[in-house]
Amino acid sequence: MPRNPKSDTKQDSPEPPTSFFGVLMQRILTLLSSVIHSGIVRKQSALPVPPPEKFHMGEDFHRWARAAQDYIEFVPPSDRRIVLLSLIEGEANDIVRDEGVLDAPITPKTFQRHRDCLTDRLHAAEFVHLFQTRIQLPGERLTSFVRALRRLAVEALPDADPIDRDAKVLTQILVRTGDPPLKRRFLLSQPSTVAAALDTARRLEKIEAVLSHD
Repeated sequence: MPRNPKSDTKQDSPEPPTSFFGVLMQRILTLLSSVIHSGIVRKQSALPVPPPEKFHMGEDFHRWARAAQDYIEFVPPSDRRIVLLSLIEGEANDIVRDEGVLDAPITPKTFQRHRDCLTDRLHAAEFVHLFQTRIQLPGERLTSFVRALRRLAVEALPDADPIDRDAKVLTQILVRTGDPPLKRRFLLSQPSTVAAALDTARRLEKIEAVLSHD
């Protein structure tokens, strides 16, 4: 009996993979391709701000919080919780998780809650004492002195209006500045703001620098 050529052609041609394993393999390859593409896109979209160093208990929280807030601005909201957790180490990480600090959307108040959980809070009266007795140390520039006063003022006067708080900082600058030439300038022409006091200090530093080269 003669063979049908058309029938042979149908039997010899390979069929597409319609079995369960064939379909599964096709889906796996598609998924892998998608993951690889996603990874490449992520690598290409590097953040413009470097991540801060990881925070550990006992370290300078204010410095870390400023850097972390700048960094987190460039992170998609959906990823911010896991990114912030990755920037907190050891016991600090445990406390943040236990207190549920990052359970709500990330806002500036999140970092306030971080501070409340992760820093050793002295009694307000102790901060008031530290603020009122802080003096300009020998060799300390006025900018550093002002920075220290402002940090203490935030803790000593947490509910004060920022303008009133800065006025109290100015009072401490005028009373507690220890550099004799600068103190003399303040007595001759009292600055009306912290910015004016800093400007006076900068101008005096320039004059002293010129005189030291003559």
